[in-house]
Amino acid sequence: YFVVKGYKDEFKRNVVKTLINLFDKNLVYIPQAFISPSKYELSALFDRKYDKYEGEDLVKGEIDNVKFEFSDIHTQYKTKDSKGKTHWHTIFKGTFFVSEFNKNFKGSVLVYPDYTEKFFGYLANSLQKINFNNLEFVKMDSPAFEKEFKVYASDQILARYILSNSLMEKIVKFKNLINKPLYFSFRHNMMFVAISGNNNFEPPIFRSVYDYDYVIEMLRNFYFIITLTRQLSLNRKIWKLE
Repeated sequence: YFVVKGYKDEFKRNVVKTLINLFDKNLVYIPQAFISPSKYELSALFDRKYDKYEGEDLVKGEIDNVKFEFSDIHTQYKTKDSKGKTHWHTIFKGTFFVSEFNKNFKGSVLVYPDYTEKFFGYLANSLQKINFNNLEFVKMDSPAFEKEFKVYASDQILARYILSNSLMEKIVKFKNLINKPLYFSFRHNMMFVAISGNNNFEPPIFRSVYDYDYVIEMLRNFYFIITLTRQLSLNRKIWKLE
């Protein structure tokens, strides 16, 4: 245990910090820190109440006047069986991203992976008519985006303003690239992104640190978040809705 922990700490101090600085020397990386539970709850993406909240690998900074932070987090709830034994269940495990906006907008827009289409087939259309979290289903103009995601919003117009064609295109490209569930939330003048999957900056314990596929995947996830932040900077004028 101590050998592995020492190896992980050394890896994060040297390799991960170096990779992050390739993108921007002003970014701050704190291996032991993580996104606060209050921001996770503010996203309203995962309604299930958690009993355990853990995280690590916080990265924060500012790009093109857009402040952001992200980290790996793992939320779980517990149940007890008939014998009194406790079982832990994952609600979300992956990368959680938060970005603040200088422009104000009212309302909420939530974007979920299209599980309904994949698991319910012909029932999907009827399911989409049901209010989700007191929000209404919004049909977007992009067939490629519609194939991968379902959008729920307090306002149809707000959803279309926030999810511009260029932003939807970038989201679809990244989804196809990583093939992992993606969640988005726009609320309280903030944007939240949840990328379900393995931890971003964990070293390959049973693989060489020179495994290029591993490094490429780490950089790819990081690059998407940076690109997304820049895209939001370009789109900030649309959050002028009152």
